[in-house]
Amino acid sequence: MTDDELADVVLSLISDCREGGYWDFKKQWPLGAELLHDIICMANNLEDRDAYIIIGVNEANGFAVVGVENDQGRRNTNDLTNFLRYKKFQGGMRPTALVQTFTLVGHQVDVLIVKNTSHTLYLITEDFTEAPAGARPRTVRANSIYTRVQDANTPIDKTADLTYLHHHPDREGCILSGSSR
Repeated sequence: MTDDELADVVLSLISDCREGGYWDFKKQWPLGAELLHDIICMANNLEDRDAYIIIGVNEANGFAVVGVENDQGRRNTNDLTNFLRYKKFQGGMRPTALVQTFTLVGHQVDVLIVKNTSHTLYLITEDFTEAPAGARPRTVRANSIYTRVQDANTPIDKTADLTYLHHHPDREGCILSGSSR
């Protein structure tokens, strides 16, 4: 997708003034365990499509575009690939994530695109604990199932309600059999 096409998609999502099953707005880049948690939730979204974490949009301030120009936690595609590479995922299959940046109302906006693949359900097999300096540590728990339902991620200290996953047509049986869709 070109920058202009992605900008049109993002503008449309902003104009809805809400988050959804495959998109989330962040004022700034999530760090550490929060970043991993967000990526896994989006990789396991129930919409069965590419997902977007749109960074540089302040949901709490009327979905205002605030930009990421000064965000010290910014990542690019290479950073994300390296970040995910060293996490222990079930079956060795990792989500595919990339960053696309464009200018919107005079600000740079990063879109972390989590690609829809045939390898879901993604989960890690070893706890991952990390927090930005000065913040309390958070843990993405081993073997916990994280997903996104409507506009909410599975809480980081919980596991997804199997009802959502078990009734999703492309994931039927994946919980019990451990197979991919």
